[in-house]
Amino acid sequence: MGRASSGSYCRWKSKRPVAEDYCFPDINYLSRNGCLRPGRVSIQSWTCGDRDAVSVKLIAHENSIELDYRLTYAGKPEDVRYIVQLTHTACNYGGTGPWFRCPGLGCGRRGGELYAAGKYFLCRHCYGLAYSSQRMDELDRVRRKAEKIRKQLGADPYKIYSLQIEKPKGMHWSTYQRLYDEATHLAAYHAQLFHDKAAALVASLDRRLTQSAKRMEGIRS
Repeated sequence: MGRASSGSYCRWKSKRPVAEDYCFPDINYLSRNGCLRPGRVSIQSWTCGDRDAVSVKLIAHENSIELDYRLTYAGKPEDVRYIVQLTHTACNYGGTGPWFRCPGLGCGRRGGELYAAGKYFLCRHCYGLAYSSQRMDELDRVRRKAEKIRKQLGADPYKIYSLQIEKPKGMHWSTYQRLYDEATHLAAYHAQLFHDKAAALVASLDRRLTQSAKRMEGIRS
């Protein structure tokens, strides 16, 4: 066992993959469920997006966890087993909180999540993973924020232009009004961004058609 080598798995691509596609149960989830108590053995199974379910045997030790799983690598089934070190830092509310230490060769970064983008569970830096939000433009970010607020209000998150939203039971009127005003503002802002983007696309298409027409005219002459 020992430290896992990222090897050829740490290659940057022209389009960075998204971290959320390769997630592993985060450290807080494992801690809350007692999976980090020394001597505890658990099986962690989960899915990420449309990927197949993954199962890992997790054995907790003092200040470390042991991962044991089988995967198909290079067309062959392979048993993988190695140690991930843990560290703890003081919390603002008292006590300490756990963190993973990335087992990638030469890494050791502290983090709350590891990712299964290759043979080993490593940090997103080792695999060159971006968060999905980093690949969004302003239009997408506004839409995503509007959807989040609509969920808080108990409304359909995907109908961001529908502003007939009733106050959820138990929510203070001041909170409801603040969220409703923000949802209204975001809907208007999204509509403006969409209009500007559509206008820019039309203008770009017009320029291309004009240039194409000029080239055709030059060929005929």
